[in-house]
Amino acid sequence: MSVPASALAVEPYERFAFIHGLRGVASLLVVWSHLSGFWLLSNGRTSAAQDAWYQFIVRPFHLFQNGGHLGVILFFLISGFIITHTSLRETRRSFTIRRSLRIFPPLAFATIVAGLLLLLANATGTELLGINGGPIWHWLAGPVLVDGFLPGGRAIDVTWTLVVEILFYTLTFAFIGLSRSRPVLATWVMIGVWAVLSVLSVSVGFVQGTANQWTAVYVAFLLFGRAAYLWKRGFMRPLDAVLAGVVVLALYGIFVETLSPGFLLAPGGWIGLEPVVTYAYAVIIFLLLMQLAPRRTIQPFTLLGDVSYSLYLLHLPVGVTVLNLLDRVGVPETVNSIVAVVVSVLVSWGAYLLIERPSQRIARRLTRRRPVAEVDTATPATRDS
Repeated sequence: MSVPASALAVEPYERFAFIHGLRGVASLLVVWSHLSGFWLLSNGRTSAAQDAWYQFIVRPFHLFQNGGHLGVILFFLISGFIITHTSLRETRRSFTIRRSLRIFPPLAFATIVAGLLLLLANATGTELLGINGGPIWHWLAGPVLVDGFLPGGRAIDVTWTLVVEILFYTLTFAFIGLSRSRPVLATWVMIGVWAVLSVLSVSVGFVQGTANQWTAVYVAFLLFGRAAYLWKRGFMRPLDAVLAGVVVLALYGIFVETLSPGFLLAPGGWIGLEPVVTYAYAVIIFLLLMQLAPRRTIQPFTLLGDVSYSLYLLHLPVGVTVLNLLDRVGVPETVNSIVAVVVSVLVSWGAYLLIERPSQRIARRLTRRRPVAEVDTATPATRDS
C-alpha cells in the first residue's frame, strides 16, 4: 500500500489537537514529578501537595517514577506519530533542516541557562539537581548530544530522551523514499534496523556503561507511534499495525530485561508490575485520544503544548533554582513546588517566543519550496485546496 498523492497535499506542520493537548499533559507530568517528588525526596522531605499526589494518583494507579515516566513515554508515542506525518510530506533536505532547527537552538539555549544557574548554585552552596558540572568541553558536547558518551554523564540529565529522538529521526530520514511508496515495508525495515542497533547498544563495549546505553531501546515507543499513525491514516491495515506494535513492545521488554533483569516486573504493590503498568497506561491513553480525535485543545494545555519542549529542557535548572532560593527563606514546600512550576512555564514561554518560534520561521523559509513528490503527484484540485 503506497501513500496516495492526495494525502501528501496536507501541510507538514498540520496541528493535531489531541497531539498538542497530550504534549501539555506529558510535560506537566514530567515537571511535577521532578519539581515535587524528585526534589523533595533528594532533600528528605515531603509536602501536602506531594502527599496528596502520591496518595490519590501515584499509589492507586501505580505510576512509575512519581508519574514522570508516563509523561516521557507519552512524548515518545507523540513523536513517533507526528514525525511520521511530517516525514511523508518532506524531502530529506527539508526534514533535516526542520528537525535540526527544532531540536538544537532550544537545546543550546537551555545548556547556557543551565551552566549559568549551576555557577549560581555553586556560589550559594546549593545543589542543582539534574545538572552536572564538568570541564568546558563537556558542556560544549551537550548541545550536540554527545555528552552522554563521556565520563560524568550528561550536562542536563533529561536530554537522554533527545538521543532517542535523534535515533528515530535518523531511521525516518534513511527510509523517507520507501515510506512514501511502501510504508508498511519501510516500517518493518525500520524495526529490523532498530533491533540490530538495540542489540549493539546492549553488547558493544564503548556504549556499555555510558549514559547512552539505554537510549536505543526506547525507540520502540516511537516506532509504535509510527504504526499508530499509519493505521489511523489508512496506510497500514489494523492487523499489520497491531502486529508491529506487539513486536516492538515485546522486543523492548527483551532488551530492557537484558540490560536490567527484573526491571519490568519490579515489585510495585499492584501485582508487582509498576513499569509495565505505566507503559500500558501510556499506550491506552494515546490510542484512546487518537481515536476520539478532539477538534480543539483547551487551556492550559494549549499553552503547555506550545512550550512543552522548552519546558522539558528548562524546568530542572530553572525550577530547582527557584526551589533552592525559596527554601533558603523558609517558604513552605507545597508553595515552593507550585511557584517553581509556574516560573518554569513562564521562562519556557519566553524561550518559546524568543528561540523556538524564530527558529521554526527560519526553517520554514529555508524549506519554503513544496516537496517534489507533492508538486509532481498532486492533482490541480489538491494543490489548490
